[in-house]
Amino acid sequence: ATTSAAKLVANMGRSDRTVFYRFRWLDNVGNQVGDGESWKQMTVLGLGQQTVKSVAPTSAAVDLRLEMNVETR
Repeated sequence: ATTSAAKLVANMGRSDRTVFYRFRWLDNVGNQVGDGESWKQMTVLGLGQQTVKSVAPTSAAVDLRLEMNVETR
């Protein structure tokens, strides 16, 4: 079975935000599996929501970490 994730990112402010994000998939002892994703960029409008998705690179992935950096626009 393929492991995947979808996370909802909400902007509680009125200003649009530029969000940089990446998923890090982890094995059962917390080590990263795969090479890791590159940073992705998206805009979340003021008071808006966006869903970010990822698929695990291998079946050894059992957990994940979503890393984010946010900038005002």
